[in-house]
Amino acid sequence: MAQTTDFLMYFRRIIKLHESMLKEICETYQLTMIEANIISFLYNNPGRDTARDIVELRMLSKGNVSHIPIPIPSKISMILNSIL
Repeated sequence: MAQTTDFLMYFRRIIKLHESMLKEICETYQLTMIEANIISFLYNNPGRDTARDIVELRMLSKGNVSHIPIPIPSKISMILNSIL
């Protein structure tokens, strides 16, 4: 039982670390957290590029994913160009 609890605590720490990193990216590139989550998902899952994939695998609501404005591709290329 202690191993399960430890695993869940480590997993939660990883999630918090990921969220804090996304917040920094949001501030730098003027993104919402939803946009950053979607960009992160698309970057890490090249073959999964539909709204359905994002909703299923990232567990975001359909409403959040469908209301994201179209300029995300330009934001993705801007972010990747600054990183690479």
